[in-house]
Amino acid sequence: MKSVVQKDGLTQPTTIMFTISNISPLQKIECRHEEDDTILPEGSYLGLCRKASLTGELPKNVNIVRLYRCEKPDERVVNATQANGVNGLDGQQLAKAENILRQQEEMIFNFLKKHVPGFEDSQIKKSADTVGVRETRRIIGEYQLTDIDLMNGQRFNDVMVHKANFAIDIHNPSGPGQSESDGCPRHPKPYDIPYRCFVPKKIDNLFVTGRCISGTHEAHASYRVMRICMAMGQSIGTAAGLCLKEKQIPRTLDYRKVQEALMAVGVDLFSE
Repeated sequence: MKSVVQKDGLTQPTTIMFTISNISPLQKIECRHEEDDTILPEGSYLGLCRKASLTGELPKNVNIVRLYRCEKPDERVVNATQANGVNGLDGQQLAKAENILRQQEEMIFNFLKKHVPGFEDSQIKKSADTVGVRETRRIIGEYQLTDIDLMNGQRFNDVMVHKANFAIDIHNPSGPGQSESDGCPRHPKPYDIPYRCFVPKKIDNLFVTGRCISGTHEAHASYRVMRICMAMGQSIGTAAGLCLKEKQIPRTLDYRKVQEALMAVGVDLFSE
C-alpha cells in the first residue's frame, strides 16, 4: 500500500462525536474503520454511506459513518462529522466549524434511522461539548518520527514510549474518507517513540509532548491518539522532574535516567 504524503500544509479535519441510544438490541452493527462492512436489507452498509454522500443525504465530505459499540448494547458512538480546511488555532474558524458539525449530526442521525434496521426509535443521547481538533502545529525536534519508522516497528535506544500501536489514521484533509491511496489506513508494527522527538531543535529548556511532538503528517496520524499521548505525558513529565532535580535542560539530560525512573514504577520499555 502506498502512502500519500501531505505537502500542501492541510491538516486533518475537525469533528464532533456523538452517542445514539435506544437502538434495538437485535441490531449488532458496528463500523470501526473503512474495512468494516455489514450487509443490510438495502445492501452493503459502506455502500449505502458512499451513495448517500453522493446524493446529498449525507454531507459530501462524509462517506463513512463509523459506529463504535458501547458498554450498553443499545448505544453506539458515532464518529463521522467532518469539517475540512479548519485552522484549529483560530477561534473564529472553530466556531464556524462547530455550527457545520452540529448540522451534520442531524443529517447523519437521520441517515441511520432511515437505512439501518433497529435505529427507527433511536435518539441522540449526547454529543461532545467542543470541537475535536486532530492536528495543528508540530515542532521540529532532534529526531522526526516517520511512517517508515512506524511500518518497520522501529526501536530506539532513547525510547520513551515502547510498542505504541495504532493505525496510520489520516482522515482526508481535503475530502471524504481516508487520504491513503486505496482509502484504508495502514497498520504499523508496534513502534517506539524516542526522547529526541520531545526536544525542540532550536529552543532550550522546553519539552513538547502529545500530538505536537516531532513527527511527519503520516506518523502523527498514529501517535495522536489518547492512549499513546498518555504514555508520552508520563514519560516527559518524569523527564521534566528529573531536569529540575539534576539541574539540567532537556537537551543535556541523560535519557537513561528517565528510563530508569519509568521502569522503577513498572513501565515497559524494552520487551520484545
